[in-house]
Amino acid sequence: MIAIPVVILAIILTRNAGIRVSGLLPLAQIIGVWVVFLLLGMLGREQRHIQIGFFTDKLPTPLDRWHKISLLIVNISACVIFAYSAMIAFIEGFNSTVSGLGVPSAVYFLAPLLGFTLLLSAYILEFAASFDSTKKLVGVSADD
Repeated sequence: MIAIPVVILAIILTRNAGIRVSGLLPLAQIIGVWVVFLLLGMLGREQRHIQIGFFTDKLPTPLDRWHKISLLIVNISACVIFAYSAMIAFIEGFNSTVSGLGVPSAVYFLAPLLGFTLLLSAYILEFAASFDSTKKLVGVSADD
């Protein structure tokens, strides 16, 4: 994360000094994209993402569990769609390069692919835990 202010400072200093350094702005953009998507995935894995539960906190326990399971199904579906889209963009990104840096555009799309994969794994683990606790609540054993 320290790389973003360092690159921005380099952009400002080189611009004020009249020195033309190509690739600094795309580099700052790439770093920003990577930070955003990796933080998204890591916050999901650590379950430190934002949850708004004003109405859902008032649901009775059985209904709340089913609500959480249905919400996780929606989140898992969205993550699969986003990760798949990022994978397609990543593969297609090898056909073009980032101007000023000369690296494949796939560098941009690897970050969302990794971030959404991390988030997807967190949601799947949370889904499995929610489903197990719901089975216990309803009285279904593993032998049934």
